[in-house]
Amino acid sequence: MASAKGNYRKGGKKHWLEPGKSVPLHNMRGVLVSSDRADFSKKELYNLFNEYADKMFPKASESIPESDSIADSLDAEIAALKAESKVHRFQRHDGGCKGLYFMAFQDEKIEPVSFVKHILTDLHQTQQPKTRYTHRMVPIQRTCAVNIKEIEQHLKELLTPVFGDLRAMPKSYAIHFKARNNDTVLKQEVYDAVGDNINRSFHRVSLSNPEWVIIVEISKKTCFICVTDEYERYQRFNVRKMSGTEPERTVKQPKPRVAASSSESVAAAPAAVAASDDASAVPSASEPTSAPAAAASSPDTDAATPTSDATASAPTDDTDAAPDAKRRKLDEAPAPVQQSAAAAEPEPMTEATSSAPG
Repeated sequence: MASAKGNYRKGGKKHWLEPGKSVPLHNMRGVLVSSDRADFSKKELYNLFNEYADKMFPKASESIPESDSIADSLDAEIAALKAESKVHRFQRHDGGCKGLYFMAFQDEKIEPVSFVKHILTDLHQTQQPKTRYTHRMVPIQRTCAVNIKEIEQHLKELLTPVFGDLRAMPKSYAIHFKARNNDTVLKQEVYDAVGDNINRSFHRVSLSNPEWVIIVEISKKTCFICVTDEYERYQRFNVRKMSGTEPERTVKQPKPRVAASSSESVAAAPAAVAASDDASAVPSASEPTSAPAAAASSPDTDAATPTSDATASAPTDDTDAAPDAKRRKLDEAPAPVQQSAAAAEPEPMTEATSSAPG
């Protein structure tokens, strides 16, 4: 059951309920993190950020001057530890999407862009992955509510030091805009806000290789803004690519064609036989057909049978005749006559024949 302060217990642990559905983050600096699993990524980033923060910004307890009195030095060290225990360097906030969260910097000494670049450079040089679930760490210089007027005000404060001096060399830039779970601010409105604070006749847009990238990412009710250089050099702040742990993408090969099944082949067999019978029944005009050959191909003829003179004297070259005329000739051909056994035997000679005078 939730208490008056917004706390509730689940599984014996105490959790904090944020007031309302979602609260925008105002005027914060930190890192926008995208991960596979936010709970595990949060733990490994706490360790990673504290490790590099201790190297770049030593704690006050380590820089206590030595004193002649042991009691004075001990008291100074205890006071420094108490002061550090009250302030946390990093604090995690919900990003409004699955796998997305914002790690806010509580220490004013830590600058987000230089801090993230230092970590990625060390990971690239050592090639020793120190994170498993973290995918991308985008430095954020300003946060505000999703309101085009507030966004334009923060863009003006960040763009003026970079693009305001027209006496310097012209620079190329690009805009990286992304919106999640919010469509109140359109992309074109952000482009117009950037163009109003940049002299576009002096500086130019380069999408392939920009010197500066203006990052504007919206997630639910919070807008995250950053103006940074060397965006492509640091692989768009991709931790896995910089540390050499990005999995290679495999291209799927096309599947081989599957042969026709036995049922389909059996069903296609009668159709193929019928088609072949129809083709053989109609002779073509280029192939002449002779009457003796047609008569000999009859299954009822067991022996050689004589043919009529009309059939025998038919011309063999019928290339000029039409198929109907050929069918008519075949129909008019006399049917073969079967000789009986009695007709095949020789007749006996009669007496009149034997008594003929010599």
